[in-house]
Amino acid sequence: MKLFWKILISVLLFISFSQGAFAANDDADAMIEKTKNEIQKTVNTYILEVYKKQGAKILQELDGNLEKMNSSRDAKIETYGSIQATLKLKKESVEKDTEIGKNSKKILIQYLDFMIGELENRKKNL
Repeated sequence: MKLFWKILISVLLFISFSQGAFAANDDADAMIEKTKNEIQKTVNTYILEVYKKQGAKILQELDGNLEKMNSSRDAKIETYGSIQATLKLKKESVEKDTEIGKNSKKILIQYLDFMIGELENRKKNL
């Protein structure tokens, strides 16, 4: 009978320790997943910032070219509006695209929103 109790206690101790190990493993997996998500978010932020800087540079060059052409205020507004319309269509296309990854889609949509907003600001400031 003593042997039975020793075996039972050993089995119960083994189960309780192994459950603790599994719980610790689950916690580690959760921490790894959380860290992975934070890294992905940081990378996405950096990518978006690079896109925004490049977009701002493109718009600055556009402004310079419009100035060189001595474009009227109305011509500038029309140009900005035309580019905005194109970017809105591109945004709709990206939103509907099923082949683009979730992260890529999110970055592209944020970038397009930025560019559309910048063009709107430039139209208002004319």
